[in-house]
This record gives sequence, C-alpha cells and structure tokens, in this order.
Amino acid sequence: MKRIWRELCLVAVVLLGVTAVAAQEAQEVLLYEQGFDEGHAEGWELAPGWTVTQDGENWMLVGRGHDWALSHRQYPGDFRVGFRLRLVQGDVHLVYRLGQTGRYFVGFHEGGSHLSKQYWPDTFVGGLAGSDRAHSLGEWHEVEIVGQGALLRFLVDGEAEWEYTDPEPLLDGSFAFETLDDAVAYIDDIAVYGPAPAPTPTPDPRLSWVRTGGPLGGLGYDVRMRPDDPDVMYVTDALAGVFKSTDGGQTFSPDIRIDDVFTDTTHQCNPAIATDSLGTIFIAWEDYRNAPHLGDIYCARSTDSGVTFEEDLMVEDPFTISHRQIRPDIAVDDQGIVYVVWEDYRDNTELGNIYCSISIDSGNTFESDIMVDAIYTHTTHQANPAIASAGQGLVHIVWEDYRDHFDRANIYYSKSVVDGNVFGEDLMVNEPEATSSQLNPAIAVDNLGVVHLVWQE
Repeated sequence: MKRIWRELCLVAVVLLGVTAVAAQEAQEVLLYEQGFDEGHAEGWELAPGWTVTQDGENWMLVGRGHDWALSHRQYPGDFRVGFRLRLVQGDVHLVYRLGQTGRYFVGFHEGGSHLSKQYWPDTFVGGLAGSDRAHSLGEWHEVEIVGQGALLRFLVDGEAEWEYTDPEPLLDGSFAFETLDDAVAYIDDIAVYGPAPAPTPTPDPRLSWVRTGGPLGGLGYDVRMRPDDPDVMYVTDALAGVFKSTDGGQTFSPDIRIDDVFTDTTHQCNPAIATDSLGTIFIAWEDYRNAPHLGDIYCARSTDSGVTFEEDLMVEDPFTISHRQIRPDIAVDDQGIVYVVWEDYRDNTELGNIYCSISIDSGNTFESDIMVDAIYTHTTHQANPAIASAGQGLVHIVWEDYRDHFDRANIYYSKSVVDGNVFGEDLMVNEPEATSSQLNPAIAVDNLGVVHLVWQE
C-alpha cells in the first residue's frame, strides 16, 4: 500500500510540473512569426551564405557554408522560439539569447544535439547539456528552444531532448542561425512566443519615429545633415537605399537605389554617408559583386541632393580584389576632399588592418590606399574604424585594436595633418586598466576642432 501511495505521489508531482509549464505557455502571446513569404526576409541580416529560396510554392531560408542569419528583434525576458529545420548535411548552430554579453548555441547534427555558451569575444563553455538522439538528414523537423529564467529546454518533433539550468544565465537577447563549414540547412515557419509586452505609452508626436523602409533593428544605418542647413538630412541603410528630409526629419522622401548592381544577385551592405557644404552626397559601402565571400569597398556620389547617384566606383586598390575589405566609414572636409576608411585583410586573411584612401577631386577618383595603424607585422587584429574630418587637412580615425590582448579590444586613435596621406602615432584612448573589450567606436569633431569619441564598454 505504501509503495502504491509513493508512486501516486510521484505521478502527482510530475503532473504538477507539466501543468506549471502548460500554464506559463497558456499566458504567452505570439510575438513574431516569419514564413519568408514572397521571398522577403524583413528584419533579418543575412550574410552571403544565407538566402531566401523558393521550393515549389513555399519560400524558406537556406544557409550554406560557415555564415550567419541574424534576427534583429530583441526579447527582454523569457521567450520560446519554434521553427521547422531541414538539415541536408553538416552541423548548424541554433543561437538563443544572443545579446551584449554572449549567446547560447545548440549544435544540431545528424547524431544529436548539444548546448554550449559563449561570452564575447572568445570564451566558450561547452558540454552543458546534450542528446545522442539521431536526426534524419534531408527531413523536416519541428524544433523548439524554450527559456524560462535560468532553465533552458530543447525539443525536437515534440519530444524533449534535454534541459539545463544555468547557474549564471544569459537572460535576454535575440536568436540566429549559424551554419558551419560544410553545412546546408533550411529554415521555415519561425514563431516566437512570450509574455505580452507592456502597453506602449502614447508618444509625443514631435518625437515620433519615421519608418523609412529599411530593415528592422537599424541594420547599417547612417545619418548625415547638411552643414549649411541642418533641416536637410540624409539617411541610408543596407537594404532600402537613401532617404532625404528637408524638414529636420519630420518626413522623408521615397528611397533611392544607390548601387548599380540591378540584377540583385550580389550582396551590398554596411553603408556610410557624408555630405559636403555644396550638398554633394557621398556613400561608401561593402560590396560582394566581384566575389561572393570577399567584400570590396565601393563609393557613389550624388550632385543633385540625392535625386540620382552616379556610377559606382571601387575605392581600394584593384590588386586587393582577391582579399576582403569590410566596414567602411566616410568623411568629407571643408575643401571637398573625400576620405574613406575600412577594415582590410590584404596582409593577413584572418587579421585585419585599418586602411584609408582619399579623393582630391570630389569622388571622381581615389588615391592609392594607405595603412593607418602602425602594426606592420600584421600579427594582431584591428577592426571597425570610424573617421571624422576637422577641415584644413586634419583627419581623425578611431578603431578597435587587439594588439595588447588577442581576446580583448582597446580603442586606438590616429590623426593625419596632411590630408590623410600620412598618419601619426597610434594612441590608446581608453584607460589601460580596462578588463573588458572596448567596442564600436564613433568619432566627431565640433566647430572648435575638439575631437569627441564614444564607444561601447
């Protein structure tokens, strides 16, 4: 009799646990869904290895090789994401709670699944949980990742493969997909559920945002205003083009296509924008028309206030076409000299340097490239530059630099007093005692010539 009573108690405990989970899910609402209808992936950043593909009447996301597909929607607390996954070959990482501190990722492959965690930039914690349950290649699976505070659960085709309680959990973020080197994976019918968001306060109409038509999350946005008329503003983004406002940002004109790759078969991204005192607009971007996995830096200008743009011009030296150039920024000084700076891998395919090129004829041609940072051994990584011009030949550049710690960035700065032809000594900007990475620098110069820097710590 006692044995029967113990078994009944155990069943009751299990049912209570299931009921608690079901009650939480019953209180959830649909926060996001995406079926990639009509070939659109709005709100996503797709690296060159990921595309939206049609299979019969159905559209889906497909990834090949080592690349990322990033959703730019952020979730501040618990959420569960479900989707259909068809793995053809290799491994795919299902990334969960991707945020400022790090990420979880579930390695999904034919032989099972395993949970790992990464703290930025390069601290990995593996073997947190896993399963040897086989997944048939070439078949669709219903996959779900559930986060409830510190508890993570992973389900495939309605069955739990594992769960894990993290003593130091990552509690918010987004989700993403990362295919590995030889992988081919298809994703479709994504749905995210979570607690209903708090009601949005009624905004002050004077401060309301204007949707210009670009991607959700602000992918690749850059904003500039005319020096002689701050009511004239230009906004560019990675997908939609360039927009113009003549009323201080209250309204924007329809978007204008900048690049002249009208076949839409190659990737252009990460634009930066600058204007001169005459209203000429200069836009630089990362361009993959010459090689699908090796970016080049291109530039185009408009001399009619953004109504039309002239023919695209490759900025960097032509012999670098077989190497990767990414993350450009652009500035124009009071003499009309155009400066473009970028992250460059011509000297080492794994470690970047900072390069710059100038145009002394208002963007018609560009001079030979100049290396900005003083790491001539090319043995450490320099990345993500930003540039500003103070006029009279003064150019200021700031970037992320890993020369002092291979796994932790500092912010370095250099300037040129001769129109960007020669750069001075590299200087560390942040405090040398910093124990975390210093990232994403930006720079501006005011009308007194004072240089202002900001970055993420």
